Amino acid sequence: AIPSWTSVFLGSGTGRAWIEKRAASSAGQHNLSLSTLLTIPIPLPPIVEQRAAMSVLQDALKLVGDLEVEAERGLRLAAAQRQNILKCAFAGLLVPQDPNDEPASVLLERIRAERATRAANAAPRTRKPKAPA
Repeated sequence: AIPSWTSVFLGSGTGRAWIEKRAASSAGQHNLSLSTLLTIPIPLPPIVEQRAAMSVLQDALKLVGDLEVEAERGLRLAAAQRQNILKCAFAGLLVPQDPNDEPASVLLERIRAERATRAANAAPRTRKPKAPA
């Protein structure tokens, strides 16, 4: 058997399940005796098929690695773009400004005044009387 074939099998779901089912556990420490490990059934196709499968697996893992790098790059670019958009938004550069719009300070003062008026006119909260038990 090709050593990488055995390694991949032992790390696969089937191999891990077989090992975990037979591992003895004591105080959170998992142990597997050599005699038990020697009985693990490892599927062994012809060497040519093992090499072909390992080649396909290595190509797939390289592709996954490349995609992972590209995804991380995309996430970094998205974060940078978000910061750029926020910077432009707070600078008022995303849409043309209407000279007739009131300044933000005037708008905020108007909102504060409306809240104060609402709070002053609000009816006090009352509690419902408890029903006799």
